[in-house]
Amino acid sequence: VVHVHSCTAGTAGTAADADADADAPPVVMLARTAAALLCVSAHARMDDLIAEGNTNGYWIGIDVLASLFLGGQKPPPPAPTKVKVFVAGLPRTGTGSLTLALKELGYRPLWGEDLFDFADELESLYAGKLSKAELLDTIGAKGYNAAGLDLFGPLLYEDAADIPGVKLILTERPVGGAAGWADSVGTTVGLHYAWFQSRPFTWLSDFRKLGPWFRDTITYLTDGKPDEPSNRAALRAAHDKHQLAVKETYARLGKELLVYNVKSGWGPLCEFLEVEACPQTPFPRANDRDMMMAITWVFWVVVNCWPLLPLLPILLVTWLGIGLYRCFCGCGRRPATRDKFGGHIAKSKKRA
Repeated sequence: VVHVHSCTAGTAGTAADADADADAPPVVMLARTAAALLCVSAHARMDDLIAEGNTNGYWIGIDVLASLFLGGQKPPPPAPTKVKVFVAGLPRTGTGSLTLALKELGYRPLWGEDLFDFADELESLYAGKLSKAELLDTIGAKGYNAAGLDLFGPLLYEDAADIPGVKLILTERPVGGAAGWADSVGTTVGLHYAWFQSRPFTWLSDFRKLGPWFRDTITYLTDGKPDEPSNRAALRAAHDKHQLAVKETYARLGKELLVYNVKSGWGPLCEFLEVEACPQTPFPRANDRDMMMAITWVFWVVVNCWPLLPLLPILLVTWLGIGLYRCFCGCGRRPATRDKFGGHIAKSKKRA
């Protein structure tokens, strides 16, 4: 679940990014205004859902959009550290649930919207100004001690093996194997990464900086077919190649690897991470298929309906005009009297 930092702080975040987004079309400001209005309702609804122990993909999708378009003020960063756990898993292999589990064990994992903390570094990486080893060092310097987790797993799993004392984990698709993974990615994450390279997202500077990473990642996930994010055969091939490559690479380097399915619960994870006081609570669960499909629907609406955004002020003015007209021109009129059958009753004229 991605949480928006603050509806009010988002305004400050937008102002701070004004220079970077100076070339964005005016419609972006309309998008941000709409996001600000949605943010208030999304936060209120999300608080209710979390209190009830539920998650709703539609409201999470709105919450994500509000966060992306508004930015926001983040809490102070933690002290610099080193990456202690690296998860080389693909998206939709239980990495969301594992992220919550690592948090419960005291780690600070890099996952989800944290990607945008590294827009500048990824831009430098693809420009040849930063190495992968330096990116891993930067992740630790920004306070994250668990990384990979479907964001940087495919990109950095080989270089992560060089981190002294790092614990290496490869997540497996909880159900359905490669076919189930392909069906899931082809209807959710694959489409998200493809859409993030188009308008209105590319009007924002961070999305433009992350463009090469989105392209590289979707190319990896589709076995070299980035323009076919829902190609099941290509997705299955990419899944199998990745799982095999990670196992063979770490075996060749003599590294210990935990191949982990989140359905196995706390036991194997706590043992591998040498956690003495293993939680007795149920293993967390995040981002189920229904929720991800709802988020996908919200993103689809944004990508396909953004050209209608400039019409919102016109519709708003029209709606206000109709309301004012009815108030000033129709409020003083007495409604016609109707009989019990719904017909008008004619008023008798007074005789002179």
